[in-house]
Amino acid sequence: MKESEKGIHPPRWAERFLCWYCKPELLEDLQGDLNEYFERNIKSKGVRKAKLIYIVDVIKFLRIYTLRKPKFIDLLIQWIMIGSYIKTSGRSIVRNKLFSTINIIGLAISMSVGLLLIGLISDIRSYDQFHQNKERIYRVTSNYQYLDHADDTYFASTSPRAGQLLSESFTGVEDAAVMYSGADDDIKTTDDKIIPLKGFWANASFFNVFTFPLMEGHAATALKEPFSMVLTREAAKKLYGTTDVIGKTVTLKEHDDQPYKITGVMEDVPVFSHLQFEMLISFSTRAITQ
Repeated sequence: MKESEKGIHPPRWAERFLCWYCKPELLEDLQGDLNEYFERNIKSKGVRKAKLIYIVDVIKFLRIYTLRKPKFIDLLIQWIMIGSYIKTSGRSIVRNKLFSTINIIGLAISMSVGLLLIGLISDIRSYDQFHQNKERIYRVTSNYQYLDHADDTYFASTSPRAGQLLSESFTGVEDAAVMYSGADDDIKTTDDKIIPLKGFWANASFFNVFTFPLMEGHAATALKEPFSMVLTREAAKKLYGTTDVIGKTVTLKEHDDQPYKITGVMEDVPVFSHLQFEMLISFSTRAITQ
């Protein structure tokens, strides 16, 4: 090819049209043949006529076997096959009613059990995951040994004094939250409204160890003084219809109507918490009342 002919190319729009309609597996060979024929025609028939012949050849190759398959064709075939499978399955079920019924019931039971197990495992793994220090929180349990029993007895709780003892005896203990059950009581407001609430005794370190955000009050001091109390949002609304209750006093029926000062309001306890309560009473109160 002469130097003047090297920059001559087939019509761009014809090349794009060929790429648009031709199957990918045929395109490379077809383009090669057309380009080779185009170069020969330039030498023998001139540029203008060679381009015209190239356009005609591109149109002539527009055949059913060279056309790209539209994407919707594959989707249509899939839907047709699905319909065929459904019909075949339906006929098989009708012909083998007993066998099909047993299979369907077995499949339903196995799927139900599988879903229940997935839900159960998901719930178990979700508990107490909201605590910021969850990887560093450990629960102290007890192991009681009796002289007349061969087996040991394990409890999920221990003496309230263990918290202070562990903090003093082990340098690795950063803080110790002490809780004690049995604080459930009927709460009486100053306007004689009585509401039963579930609660725990808890020391001042409770909010340092666990992540239960306070809406009102200070976490460091809310449970420090005797006869102080922290309510959840829902409990505060039960008693007063609002969360603006800091400084108000209530009395506990089982504690000789001793007045308690509300020093904090916290967010409601999450569902996935194994600690469920509506109020916390300062642990220092227990040393006085018990």
